[in-house]
Amino acid sequence: MNYKFLNLTEPQKAILNTEQFYANTSINTISAKISIHSEINFELLQKAINIVVQKISGIRYQLHLDKDIVTQYEKEYNSFMIDYVELNPSNEKEILHSITHKTFSLYDSPLYYFEVFKNTNNNKGGFFICIHHIISDAWSTSMLVSLIISIYSQLIQNKTLNFETFPSFSYEDFINQEEKYVSSNKYLADKDFWNIVLDESTFEPSFIGNSSSAMSCIASRSPFNLSKSLTSEIVGFCKELKISPFTFILFLMGIYESKINQTSNVVLSTPILNRSSIKDKKTFRTFCK
Repeated sequence: MNYKFLNLTEPQKAILNTEQFYANTSINTISAKISIHSEINFELLQKAINIVVQKISGIRYQLHLDKDIVTQYEKEYNSFMIDYVELNPSNEKEILHSITHKTFSLYDSPLYYFEVFKNTNNNKGGFFICIHHIISDAWSTSMLVSLIISIYSQLIQNKTLNFETFPSFSYEDFINQEEKYVSSNKYLADKDFWNIVLDESTFEPSFIGNSSSAMSCIASRSPFNLSKSLTSEIVGFCKELKISPFTFILFLMGIYESKINQTSNVVLSTPILNRSSIKDKKTFRTFCK
């Protein structure tokens, strides 16, 4: 079969670089356990997963390596069997560890994996999903899970399947949009601006955390519980400024770091959606790195 090979997007290139730096690890594996709190029909659940994989071409994209050039192509759909596992208190921790640490063969191989499970103490269960970040981000993975549950529910109720909520746009549109931007005058102007801002001779950024933690890919968090009244004040203030509470908190962190380290160059790393339109939000694949 002749495939149409497409270039990687900038987010995908960044993910690939991380993958090559942390080779043979699960650093780019997105995994989740989806529990269904009712008696499971495993045959229909497997059917639902197959239908979604068939309908969403983006999940079937694979990477191809040729003379150090990495491209991607859409693999045709073929019905597949899904692994089944029984969970009990003695093996659940081990199974969850194997799912969250799953790695993928990067080239010319599926970049997704499903496994259905049953709890041995009842007839309830669900499924595990693992997918490589280079073909899906958190938004797309959430979309994927919702569609599987939706199709499964329709099958259980013997309804006519409704595909109106499925992704309706091709990732190729985003690839073309990005390539058009990179060849535009706006890209050159943006590049000049950031080259000046990030000039190595003058830019000395301050990073939150010590040098040893900065070298680790293991994350941690520090929770702070705000009072109901203070939370209400913050939300009201953000509404006045027409910003999100997240942006407000991030801004405060920047000011704090600037004051503590006496610098105007502060680096705050945070995940972004990177979907600026309804069309992007209805497209399955990777938009953020």
